[in-house]
Amino acid sequence: PHDSEGSSALRLPAEARFFSGPPIAVLPFQQSGDNELPSYIADGLTSDIINQLSCLRELSVISQGTTANLKATDNNIRSLGKMLGVRYFIRGQLRSLGQAVRLMIELVDTEDSVLIWGRSLDICRSISFEDQDRVVANLVNALVPRVHEVELHRIRGKRPDALSTYEKVLLAREYLSLLDRENLVQARDLLEDVMASEPGYAESYALLSNWHSLMIGQGWSNDRHSDIAAVERMAQQALALDGDNVRALVLFAHRRSLLHRNYGSAQEMFAHALGIQPSSAVAWVWSSITSSYVGDADDAMQRASRAFELSPRDREAHIFMSAYCIAHYVAEDYKSAAEWGLKALSERAVLGSLYRYVAAALAADGQLRQATEITRKALTIMPNESVREIINTSAFRSRSLRDRFGVHLSAAGFPQ
Repeated sequence: PHDSEGSSALRLPAEARFFSGPPIAVLPFQQSGDNELPSYIADGLTSDIINQLSCLRELSVISQGTTANLKATDNNIRSLGKMLGVRYFIRGQLRSLGQAVRLMIELVDTEDSVLIWGRSLDICRSISFEDQDRVVANLVNALVPRVHEVELHRIRGKRPDALSTYEKVLLAREYLSLLDRENLVQARDLLEDVMASEPGYAESYALLSNWHSLMIGQGWSNDRHSDIAAVERMAQQALALDGDNVRALVLFAHRRSLLHRNYGSAQEMFAHALGIQPSSAVAWVWSSITSSYVGDADDAMQRASRAFELSPRDREAHIFMSAYCIAHYVAEDYKSAAEWGLKALSERAVLGSLYRYVAAALAADGQLRQATEITRKALTIMPNESVREIINTSAFRSRSLRDRFGVHLSAAGFPQ
């Protein structure tokens, strides 16, 4: 693979459009107990959650100035929600008992006053800025997918022509995450519909870029070169419309290293994405994989660990586990690579390319029987796989690492 930016000029809509998700308000955190924390700590937690949520494209977040003096009780949630025009409230409480402090967070649906998500965390009274960042990032990375799940439940059963732009994109994103061919077709149809009706919406281009990349990665592409060109074209269009779209930056960066071995460009885009949203678990985990491609296993494992720390219960945990698998494989710790890879394969959906790394790690660790079984499954999913093709298209920068990968794949039973 080689670097190709494409020579044709992009034709941009006259105006980029942004379609935010459901409106949400973060209410001031309340305190109870016999030894309350200084008020600036509670206010700081509230402010940081609002700031991190406002960096996302998935939600519309009400400013702190609007909510600073509000308090939602079980009796006035619906009326307060109508007044602010929000669908969800986030409310929190800090309970103190001696030196112990417990933070409790709730996500409440304002339409029916139902509690739909909650989490509690124990924090230190002398909480540092670093600890505060970690707590807030953990909460945000857990909360946003829960909102998506509720929204998906809300829109299921709607006729396609009754879906809003945001709902179509949300549904397409869900179909992409399932990683099966039938759902990918539905995702493409939804995204193309959005692009036709709203050509200035960056998110649809970013997700369609991902669609073409998944077709390549899952072995379903009928024209690899055409799909690679589409990955590039759609990603550039997304970033031309919205240069700070973290999802687009991350997807484009990964494709730069995976499809073109343009690691410098990829790392610059990952750095830009993390500058915009430092708590993006997605940016950390995909940048981990690029670090593995360049042979820096230590950095790759640190980045994967950061992703796990930020989103320990991520619904796409298979990507996090895959990142650990690849990093350990690069470090020549084949036993750990195989263990992480097998954990990932036990998840509900996995990237087809993971089978290669798991089979290679098992073979390198001397577990040939299990390696050949993984290879058999891989060839069922991607019947045209061969060692020659895998090595020719491998994203590893080092020739010796690509050759080693080929030896292990051969030992695992992949056809030449």
